[in-house]
Amino acid sequence: MNSQKNGVSSTKKAKTKIKPLFIGFGTQALEYARVMDYYNINIEGVCVRNLNKYQKKIDKYKIKNHYIDIEKALNDKKFNCVFVFLPWNIIEKKISKIIKLTKRPIFVEKPIALSSKKLNQIYKLSKKFNKKVYVLYNRRYFQSVEFLKNKIKNKRPLFQTFIPEKKNFLIKNFDKRLKKNIRFHLTSHWIDFFSFLFNKKILSFQKKNKQYFFYFSKNRKSNFIKLEYDVSGFIESKIKIGKKNYYFNKLECLYEFKNNKKKLLINENRLNKFKPGIKKLIYSIKNKKKLIIPRIHQLRRLYFFLEKLPY
Repeated sequence: MNSQKNGVSSTKKAKTKIKPLFIGFGTQALEYARVMDYYNINIEGVCVRNLNKYQKKIDKYKIKNHYIDIEKALNDKKFNCVFVFLPWNIIEKKISKIIKLTKRPIFVEKPIALSSKKLNQIYKLSKKFNKKVYVLYNRRYFQSVEFLKNKIKNKRPLFQTFIPEKKNFLIKNFDKRLKKNIRFHLTSHWIDFFSFLFNKKILSFQKKNKQYFFYFSKNRKSNFIKLEYDVSGFIESKIKIGKKNYYFNKLECLYEFKNNKKKLLINENRLNKFKPGIKKLIYSIKNKKKLIIPRIHQLRRLYFFLEKLPY
């Protein structure tokens, strides 16, 4: 990466160089590959079951080391971190082997597990082998999160969030196996976003008719997430910080309400050409910044409450 992109000398660049191994090279992996290419980070190796299927993409990013066997890939010494981009329903079946076979930090796409029981098993294994395993909840790196966290300092925010999960659409158009796993694959991402933003843990859960409530304070009139299945609309959140009123729409757009008018403050999709959050995440990994993506043990409470949802 040249000095114009990151403002650091070539000497410092050498000290912070990362050499990733990608396990899986599907859609999400390509989003990360694009960002790494921007930062002039060479992907050291890629492991996929069918090399012919991905050959053009592998050639595009000039990846020299190719594997079809995870064990052989992990036994190589060329890389210094592992990114796991396996299909959503396969990750929990392979992650234990990955933890056992590499000494390197591991970055795993969601969902790392499809039950609390499995999550706890993976956590205990990572602890036994003393492995750093991070889950790629990239939305924690939204600029809106940084903006609001600065506003929240020493204040008590109030929020009401609505999440409409398109259950039938997802099951019909993407994967029937999502029926019991939407809560881990998608819903976990949304709830983690707000839990991290406000630095609050879920205290209780309640079902009211066909609505599901996650409460983050004892006062149930505020600081909650309401979730419904198969209703119209997008993720919305009304937030009050001091005398300021903010509003999320689709998570990617943050507005401020002032004099009954809505002013757009941040549109994540317009900030750069990459999928929101990933650029800053990779920059943090590359430059050894303190990471804000969660490790396995930080998801245990979230998973406990997610299992109370039907889908």
